[in-house]
Amino acid sequence: MKNDKINKWLVAALCLGLLITSMAGAIQIYDRFLARSSIEVFKQPISLTASNSDSGVIAFLQRNNDKIVYIDNVLDSSLATQEHALVQAQCQVDIDAILSQDIVNVPLLLPIYDHIDELICSGHYLVLTMTDNTTYEYSAGGTGIAMIRFKGFFEITTTYHSGPSVYFHLKEIDVPFNVKMQVMQYSYSEE
Repeated sequence: MKNDKINKWLVAALCLGLLITSMAGAIQIYDRFLARSSIEVFKQPISLTASNSDSGVIAFLQRNNDKIVYIDNVLDSSLATQEHALVQAQCQVDIDAILSQDIVNVPLLLPIYDHIDELICSGHYLVLTMTDNTTYEYSAGGTGIAMIRFKGFFEITTTYHSGPSVYFHLKEIDVPFNVKMQVMQYSYSEE
């Protein structure tokens, strides 16, 4: 009789533990993916060899610190103009590393200037942590155009370094299928 009572209590405690664990997991999923009013989408090119002052990329990254975003655009590392070549040379942009995908966890300068003579090779950097799911497609032509198609869901975090420099870390994450579908539907319905 005593063992039956103990077994009933153990089963009840186990069921209660499973219920609490399930509820905590559901709350975490809700908080991480569904509680946000929306996942912001960024589709403007991000230049590594020209100014990003008009692209809105810095404001987007600042606005979405500690949030999940969807990025569908290109990393533009073109060397098609004299300005591109000057930025590449002065800021030592490693075009070969970019094209061969050797840029994971490497700070990539985001040039921002109004006039090329105001170029300073420090300030804002993009640090990508990508997975095998990241779309990363190289495209180039014989005219110096070199672009990498780049898309996925990313969590943005910001760190501050000497110089002063701001590093925007984009870590690719997996999101539930329904979130992917919602963002894709919204994202491509605006086009």
